Amino acid sequence: MHIHLTSVKRDMLHVIAVSFLIGILLILNTNLAHAGKANVSDDDLNDQKLLQAEKISGKIRIDGILNENFWKQAKFSSEFQQQEPGDGDPPSEKTEIAALYNDDYLYFAVKCFDSEPEKIIRTELRRDAFMDKNDYFEILLDTYHDKRSGFYFLFNPYGNKRDAKLDDEGRNYNPEWDGIWECKAKIIDQGWFAEIAIPWKTLRFVEGEEIYFGANFGRMIRRKNEKLDWNHIPRNVGTWSIFKLTYAGHLGPFHNLKQGGNLEFQPFVVGGLQNDLQTDFDFLRNLDMGLDAKMNITSNLVADLTFNTDFAQVEADQERVNLTRFSLYFPEKRDFFLEGAEIFNTSGGSFRGHRGMGGTPQIFYSRRIGISNGQQIPLWGGAKVTGKIGKYTIGVLDMQTREKKYTFYDEQTTVPSTNFGVFRLKRDLFTRSSVGILFTSKIEENNSRSNQAFAIDSRMGFSPTMSLTTLVASSNTSDESDKKNKMANASFNWRTDIYGAGLSFLDIQENFNPEMGFVRRKDVRKTSANIFYSPRSERFKAVRKFSYSISGSYLTDQQNYLLERSVSASYRIFFENSARLMMRLAREYEYLPYDWEVRENIEVKEGIYQGYSFWAAFRSNEARPLNLALTSAVSHYYGGTRYSMSSGINWTGFSRFTLNSDLNFNQVELPDASFHTFTVSNRLIYAFSTEAYIKAYIQYNSDRLRFDDRVKWNVNILFRYIFRPGSDFYIVYNQEQLVGNNNDELTNRTLMAKVVYFWRK
Repeated sequence: MHIHLTSVKRDMLHVIAVSFLIGILLILNTNLAHAGKANVSDDDLNDQKLLQAEKISGKIRIDGILNENFWKQAKFSSEFQQQEPGDGDPPSEKTEIAALYNDDYLYFAVKCFDSEPEKIIRTELRRDAFMDKNDYFEILLDTYHDKRSGFYFLFNPYGNKRDAKLDDEGRNYNPEWDGIWECKAKIIDQGWFAEIAIPWKTLRFVEGEEIYFGANFGRMIRRKNEKLDWNHIPRNVGTWSIFKLTYAGHLGPFHNLKQGGNLEFQPFVVGGLQNDLQTDFDFLRNLDMGLDAKMNITSNLVADLTFNTDFAQVEADQERVNLTRFSLYFPEKRDFFLEGAEIFNTSGGSFRGHRGMGGTPQIFYSRRIGISNGQQIPLWGGAKVTGKIGKYTIGVLDMQTREKKYTFYDEQTTVPSTNFGVFRLKRDLFTRSSVGILFTSKIEENNSRSNQAFAIDSRMGFSPTMSLTTLVASSNTSDESDKKNKMANASFNWRTDIYGAGLSFLDIQENFNPEMGFVRRKDVRKTSANIFYSPRSERFKAVRKFSYSISGSYLTDQQNYLLERSVSASYRIFFENSARLMMRLAREYEYLPYDWEVRENIEVKEGIYQGYSFWAAFRSNEARPLNLALTSAVSHYYGGTRYSMSSGINWTGFSRFTLNSDLNFNQVELPDASFHTFTVSNRLIYAFSTEAYIKAYIQYNSDRLRFDDRVKWNVNILFRYIFRPGSDFYIVYNQEQLVGNNNDELTNRTLMAKVVYFWRK
């Protein structure tokens, strides 16, 4: 038996470092324990609405029927107002909410009255599905009462649930957080009513003798496209305004609350059959088990532990066609990395969870851990500590992967056992500003090769509609130059309901290389600007508003040689029924610094290319059982022309059945060659209840020049049954196959079953 002393010492250093950081956090928590107590002044209470929360001695059965005596004595608030279409107008339908609590739960009762209950729209029964096309109700709780961070709960008339955590008033928004809570809803003659129970163990807050939460509530009446809020938020604040916690009211008072629930365990067992390149196409029987655990270090600081982590239930990435020279960004889908992801984000914000889509580098991109060239790298395990202590937000993550060998493009590839570490510290400033640091470390165990990155980011919120964000970072790699390894970004944004403007600067040096991050391109300097005007329509009753915008960008290399330039004008119409029509015309310039093979045997020569592009899109009324999104574009493409068409279809014509279909077609005509691509992604979902559904995700990709004149089929079938909150049973089937050219090839086939059991003390 051989012991590698270097590896042992390194592992000991990791343990010592994490233990030292946790010790610092505990000391900070002790020193700052009173930062959130007595958290509302009398003047603040008088400035905003207060929803009284009465304490009860018993428990409430969550069934959507408000027949308990507790609710008959509760104080319901009906002070909702329109935000859309009439800013501050009385609602067309009455809405009421009340709150109660005991030592274990925070309860809400919601009454969404409706004069036409038969027209209430409810189609989604799948946990965590987007419910934008449904009637819904939303609850936002600012548990630290810091007017920045919060817990978000949303449900529809089925009682189907979606939740999220957010920071910086929604600038960092993580919809993949899954809290443990209960919700039941019923449609009755008066409308639809709901009951909600949120365990105190699910939330994070600073304990105290008497505390208040910030809170706001919203309702969507989808067939009218009418948005209501409880503590009114002016429409001028802009989109997703419910996340503007400076406008939230108050919920409370809560007396002598205790967090409880110091330990959570989620053991899992997974087993099945695997047949792919890695098994030489022999069926390999898999049986494995692992453990996820959560421990409350304090009431507002939590540690997550994972051992032998498995993500068998994760849906396959969507097939996408890349006609650029740069890498595509794929979102994270694995639960362990998604929970608390908003804390580690420095990339200039997120919208509904999609980070890294623009040009700003993402210093920490969790898909670098456990994924290589689309292959899953086994995770030995890891730990994560996240939370908030007074004005400080803290995140520490450490993960260890195992070595893996796999075949990629007919070549044997070895990924060494690697340690990944991340440290994040952010401090709140003033009302809506913050400054933070982020440090990442990647160490390969077999050769001691390492890579580190360090970043400082800030956000200055001058008002609810105006902010300035900055990010500066540097990287260091043990076997590369430490010169020209920095980047900087600054972005100013001003956005109201009618007017808006933005200006940003980005500078990335040629050796900037955060290997745990996502950088679309390097050795660039970019300046971007945009301005828009969105007046409300007074003449056309079918139109809610128009929007006119102009944007431009200018990109050079580090020697200021022009690489790209773009100027565009856009026009949009937003209809009262939620339909939208959009058009954009752009003049574009690009310098290609080298000959580039866009597809096999199709080469684009070095040189300057410029021309026009036109893009148009239409999205139909989202309240209809069948709604469409159609897009068409024609643009110059390296001396030729690119024609693009895409469509998205969403059909909910049958009860409990949903069909989502996305089609994308590209025809590329170059001076010496032409080719086309065609992808189809179909997602068919049948929901048996809010606890059980089956989903088939079928993808077709005819980008034949990528697959040796063949097409690619992906099939992903998932059955999920939530047999108790936090506990799941999955059956998963995956298949990937290349077909055509007399060379059919099955590249992957797996059938797996997984059981996850949730236990909390």
